[in-house]
Amino acid sequence: FGATDDARISLEANPEDVTPESLAAWRKLGIGTLSLGVQSFDDESLRFLGRRHDGAAAQRAVAFALGAGFRTVSVDLIFGLPGRDESVLTDDLARIVSLGADHVSCYQLTIHAGTVFGRRAEAGTLREADESTQAARFRTTHAALATETRPRTSRLPSAPPARLTGPSSSAVDEARRESGKRLKRIRWPGS
Repeated sequence: FGATDDARISLEANPEDVTPESLAAWRKLGIGTLSLGVQSFDDESLRFLGRRHDGAAAQRAVAFALGAGFRTVSVDLIFGLPGRDESVLTDDLARIVSLGADHVSCYQLTIHAGTVFGRRAEAGTLREADESTQAARFRTTHAALATETRPRTSRLPSAPPARLTGPSSSAVDEARRESGKRLKRIRWPGS
């Protein structure tokens, strides 16, 4: 790419594109942050979204990426799918946390004109979850991720400490000072 040695290069990929060969090639290109468009680990939700991967493939992709030496592995998650129980979201969040992703980006499902979902909405076969359900899912997501911290095990020798944000940062900073260990915090947009 002709980038400087300290350049931060990110790549977004879908779980079905993750193979040992692709991970090695991306690392060789200097990719430091890999963002995976997981969206959910729930097979029914993935079918609803028209995704090509299933939950097991998404989990494998995250695990492989975490072991491949990237500075940061990020997972994208969609919440607020119509007709889906909140337990699907809490299971997705628990899976992300248990896998140890460095970063989580959470997005509310929105329907836009001119898209497949937009055409379904115009035909009356799809509606966004109501506002109170969306708000509840947002609060669930925030509660599950806002305080998630644990010792960081660096996958690259030069990896800096994760940036800490959000209301609990002072407590995490205090714990970092006391323990002398690197801690990480899962961040999501708006924190």
